[in-house]
Amino acid sequence: MDIYTYLLDDIVAYPYKLGEDVDLIVTTQEHAEKLSAVVPEPHRIARIAVRPSTHCMSEIVKLQPSESVGILCDSPRFGKLLSNLCDIYTEGVDVSEPCLFDGDVDAYLADKTVVLVPENYDRWETEDMLLSKRSCRLIQCSYRIDEGSFIYLEEKVQRLRERRKL
Repeated sequence: MDIYTYLLDDIVAYPYKLGEDVDLIVTTQEHAEKLSAVVPEPHRIARIAVRPSTHCMSEIVKLQPSESVGILCDSPRFGKLLSNLCDIYTEGVDVSEPCLFDGDVDAYLADKTVVLVPENYDRWETEDMLLSKRSCRLIQCSYRIDEGSFIYLEEKVQRLRERRKL
């Protein structure tokens, strides 16, 4: 069984990338709606629910009003999700609008004591950025598949294997 990762925008622009040999497309509910419009066989789409990682949530709820918090990310959507989590689970904490990695990172980080970053932030880190060398505390954030969706996906993959006798 082969597994590939695609960006939603790439699939919408080039739906032929998901050829006949793709048995299962795993995505979120929101992305599934967009994919259904371009994927010839929408029954191949498995909708899953995701939630913030335990580490991310435990660090966010511990943020203090005395901390200046920033969000550094690659996509406005991920930044908005983290910003919403901070709004819901913190009280009196100064959280700046998210900054994208290709923005003015130095100026943005100048007064931050804590910065929320994607789990794989080093993919976007440049030599002059070097977040690990800065004095701010980094909180690596990600989303994980929830338990119910994992069980659903496990069963779906098992049925595919049985059908294909892999």
